[in-house]
Amino acid sequence: MVARWGNEAEGPNGKDTLYLVVARSHLFASKLVDKELLKLPHQCVSPKVNWVCLLGKVDESSQLNGVLKGPFYDMSALSGARVAWAREHRSKRWRVV
Repeated sequence: MVARWGNEAEGPNGKDTLYLVVARSHLFASKLVDKELLKLPHQCVSPKVNWVCLLGKVDESSQLNGVLKGPFYDMSALSGARVAWAREHRSKRWRVV
């Protein structure tokens, strides 16, 4: 699961902009969604990913890679997550949360 804090209509404190992604790493997942976010309006919110959460692993032989669903809007949370990474700004490093 990949998230940007907030959405254009409600601002950065509104429901988060979410994507369900299959990727080989959190870095690759964030790059995929960064490209998608640039296509959306972003006057009130950042066009960059703030949060990536590992929900599970895909079979290594799978060729599946990319955005499965999104954008959809809800509050992101760590409930039941194995590992998650966050950054407050695109120039900041990812940190494990």
